[in-house]
Amino acid sequence: MRVILLGTQGGPTFNAQRLGISTLVLAGSERLLFDAGRGVATGMARVAINLADVTKVFLTHLHSDHVISLPELLISPWASQGRRRA
Repeated sequence: MRVILLGTQGGPTFNAQRLGISTLVLAGSERLLFDAGRGVATGMARVAINLADVTKVFLTHLHSDHVISLPELLISPWASQGRRRA
């Protein structure tokens, strides 16, 4: 098992050096994403994980800084990589 902090910036503020809250857990063939903060696609690209490989998404709560990149996470793989499942 491997835990990767993709982003740790919380709240409504922006910092060019930090991405929004997102944690990726690699567990066997599972790619579990906890929260989808601002820039989740950028964070995953930084660690060379394909967005289409995420198998499950968990949201800790529905504050905007935890869900803002959900559309990016869902739409980008279909547009660029032919994702077949939601």
